[in-house]
Amino acid sequence: MSARNPRQPGVPVYDEPRPKLRLLPAEPERPRPEPDPELKAILDDMQRRYKVQRTRITLDDHDPEAA
Repeated sequence: MSARNPRQPGVPVYDEPRPKLRLLPAEPERPRPEPDPELKAILDDMQRRYKVQRTRITLDDHDPEAA
């Protein structure tokens, strides 16, 4: 406990009731933004590379001479 913080352990920080967080309802008529073509191309390339690498890893596990 520091000298600057006179609060005791277990004592609430707020004297009044704690502030509440609220969720606002989503706007149903709001249109979805179109994806950026450059970003989509990058994500597609990343996904393709991941699939290729994952396939190589799973195939190496079944090779008896892999070690």
